[in-house]
Amino acid sequence: PAFFPMVSQSPPVSGGPLSTPSSGSALSAPLSGAHAPASPGLRELQRRAILRMLRIDGHAAADGDAAGPPGSEGHAWKVLLYDAGTLPVLSSALSVRDLRGHGVTLHLDVMSASREEVPDVPAVYFVRPEAKVLERIASDCCAAGGRGLYGRCHLNFVDRLGREAMEGFARRLVRSDALHKIATVHDQYLDYVCPESRLFSLHQRRSFVTYNSPAATAEGMEAAMEAVAHGLFSVVATLGSVPIVRCPRGGAPEMVGRKVARMVAEHPQLGRGGAESGGGGAPPGGL
Repeated sequence: PAFFPMVSQSPPVSGGPLSTPSSGSALSAPLSGAHAPASPGLRELQRRAILRMLRIDGHAAADGDAAGPPGSEGHAWKVLLYDAGTLPVLSSALSVRDLRGHGVTLHLDVMSASREEVPDVPAVYFVRPEAKVLERIASDCCAAGGRGLYGRCHLNFVDRLGREAMEGFARRLVRSDALHKIATVHDQYLDYVCPESRLFSLHQRRSFVTYNSPAATAEGMEAAMEAVAHGLFSVVATLGSVPIVRCPRGGAPEMVGRKVARMVAEHPQLGRGGAESGGGGAPPGGL
């Protein structure tokens, strides 16, 4: 069992039935039922999701936009912690002015060694679910003689936090008597950069070299394909629709296609959307 007071490991959408992917070159997961009106662009949906993440007091507006001055209800003052993987996501979606308008007093790299104690201010972490990051968060919660660097901590992972990693992290906090510092834990599924309304990048450096190097190993290729699939699934989760996945037979494209189709099949709630998701139940798209 999870030790956290609130854990969400589903993408921020709700959904409908899913068909089994075909065995041929086209992997399809069609959406059944009536189609809702077209949703906003991907960049705007990602922006709304990040703003909802920043509204830690439970008074989020339907579209995630500001409803009052910083420090007011829905815009409590807070510290925002990011890492090298999530900084590009934040930079492409929000400006420093946007952060200030939503109560962010400080925005800092979670791996920085020069962060000071701000014990009365809650912290919002937007980070990758990596072992070194989890260890740093645990250290933050146990710092300053058990008081912690910040107030209550709201953890938001850009991709799925695995169960084994989550339970190991929870055990670490229990041993340190710091579990009470964790307020919420969410998987946000926002692992992509969106510079324009309908343009996104998975922001994976040296990917061409990784896929085409003669020195590439099977383990390295598998890890690279898994990262691509997780990034594409983040796009699907943000849009809130079941995609039609098509790929050529054999090789890396089929590997990625099958991984994405599997992830979609594991989340049959995709497709209905709603006010909380911001997805609006968009009709099927193509990958």
